[in-house]
Amino acid sequence: MPDNPIRKRIVVVDDDTSYRAFIENLLEMEGFKPVGYANPKDALKNISRLYAIPSLIIVDFNMDGMNGFEFIREFRRRNGSHAITSTKPV
Repeated sequence: MPDNPIRKRIVVVDDDTSYRAFIENLLEMEGFKPVGYANPKDALKNISRLYAIPSLIIVDFNMDGMNGFEFIREFRRRNGSHAITSTKPV
């Protein structure tokens, strides 16, 4: 696994606190530096403030306010196409 901290940054967007914590813990055990958000709008706002786009964004598709599809569409509108995956089967 690369030692570059930028390559290890993964964002987890899931409104289920226990599931988000589970995913974050798994990622930490593998040497990644996950950043979790319960609210997709907060994630969008804060990701744009990072000095580098995360290596991967893991997003729940079934959230209130802004679902995962809307999150991905808005993220890509702002930042271009990047690796995004779902935390739960759809």
